[in-house]
Amino acid sequence: MTRQTPQPVASARPRRTPLSVRNRLDIKNKKPGYVYRIVNDVEDRVARLQEQGYEIVSAEDAGMIGDKRVDNISAPGSSSYVSVGQGVKAVAMAIKDEWYREDQAQKQQQVDDSEQTMKTTLNGGDYVPKT
Repeated sequence: MTRQTPQPVASARPRRTPLSVRNRLDIKNKKPGYVYRIVNDVEDRVARLQEQGYEIVSAEDAGMIGDKRVDNISAPGSSSYVSVGQGVKAVAMAIKDEWYREDQAQKQQQVDDSEQTMKTTLNGGDYVPKT
């Protein structure tokens, strides 16, 4: 009789993810052309962002949010909620990329305008700090 070598059995243990790679609140299934964020569902924040063009991402579209440790998504309705601690739930939201860039440009313009008030021009058009 010949001796049979046992075949290796795949381990049921999940693969380890290095600590430096983990991102607990990352959305796995992102559609191109959209910018995603996780929004705490407090003080009508979700409703305000919806008025600004954000959409609540459905649980099916978002897929798993976060790493293996934060996979306890509950789905009230069809949206993807995740617990973020202290009894607070957060929801995945997305906005069209072009709208996001417009919003960021407007915010940057406000910063530029504010910084402009701190500068004065010389005859050559160079900016120097006000003294």
